[in-house]
Amino acid sequence: QDKLLGFVMIGQFRSEERVPAKVARDWSSLGDTGDLEPAYLSLPYVPRERIDDILGLFSVMVDYIVVQRMVILKGNVVLQEIIEHIESHVDQEITLTQAAELVHKSPSTVSHLFKSKLEKSFKQTLIEIKLRKAEEYMAADPDITIAEAAAKVGYADPLYFSRIYKRYRGVPPSEFVKRQGYSPVSSAIRPSDDKPVRRV
Repeated sequence: QDKLLGFVMIGQFRSEERVPAKVARDWSSLGDTGDLEPAYLSLPYVPRERIDDILGLFSVMVDYIVVQRMVILKGNVVLQEIIEHIESHVDQEITLTQAAELVHKSPSTVSHLFKSKLEKSFKQTLIEIKLRKAEEYMAADPDITIAEAAAKVGYADPLYFSRIYKRYRGVPPSEFVKRQGYSPVSSAIRPSDDKPVRRV
């Protein structure tokens, strides 16, 4: 999710058979030349042409760790499972109790996890996910109405959705639509022949 989780290192190795001249000069300027070469030669030697292969294998290992969810943003499998469930059932109203039952935890435990790890309540996170998904729908389809986008994320009342959207985003959803280069349609308005209204 474009967030830095940490750093991973392969370890120390050398790609030159002998101590590079510049390194030797810099070391010599410190007034001690006795320990450099034995220490340098004690490192594993990897020819430069093999480094790309090693880095490629290393990349595969890191990808595997991520895919297997051994490392997860915010470091909590429980939160990740709940968030993934919300995202895949974004058109439904999911309560804190239902979320807790999903991961076999108490509602108070789940509530504490959201506040301590995400610094948001369960309800705030739920709404943020729904708003983000609604924005994806509105950005992807110039013919969709705000009411239709709201319904797709579980808001049957487009006016209530608009109030929630403005509270969290500071502007009404129609402003978001305008920024996409469309003319907003605030409700499910269609002509009598049911042809879609294209925003221009």
